[in-house]
Amino acid sequence: MAAHLRACRAARPDPEPTARWLVGHLLGPVGEVTGADPVDYRDVLGPAGMTQALDLATEAWRRDPTDRAVRLRERLLKARGDVDALFAAYAADLAPDGAMHLRIARELDEAGRAGDALEWAERGLRAAGKRRDVEHQLVDWVCARYVRAGRLDDALAVRRDRFRSKSSLGSYRSLRSAARACGRWEDEREAAL
Repeated sequence: MAAHLRACRAARPDPEPTARWLVGHLLGPVGEVTGADPVDYRDVLGPAGMTQALDLATEAWRRDPTDRAVRLRERLLKARGDVDALFAAYAADLAPDGAMHLRIARELDEAGRAGDALEWAERGLRAAGKRRDVEHQLVDWVCARYVRAGRLDDALAVRRDRFRSKSSLGSYRSLRSAARACGRWEDEREAAL
């Protein structure tokens, strides 16, 4: 793949057929083992070729939403810098445990949109409700943001809700840490016990 990329950079082939070949290769039987990244071809494909590659990946994803097609489409959306389209793609497949909400929140955070990130994470917690299998990293992420913003009572409320939904040693310890940060451990301890 490295040799192919160097050859493409030297020869400057037509971007659209190159995009077709690249997407076909990445979604084909050896695409998983080549380690090729479509972003490496950005300068070879140019805007038209990248659009073609994204269109082909989206079409393949719609026909057969395999993990490889999903990852390729996401990678191409990121390469184009089209974070809103990426978030729309993620939002179309929200998991009930909040895992996809966390993924969206992390992407938004990385894109410098901290307020939107927290909003998505909070939406994930609300959507998960009282489920026992809520993505624990989502809970940790939201609580960390609350603590950073000085919203200790909000962090405690999230930890309390999680402990009530899933009483475990880990959720007890997290509740204790959040309650101690607020100076309210004695009250929380009694209720938790």
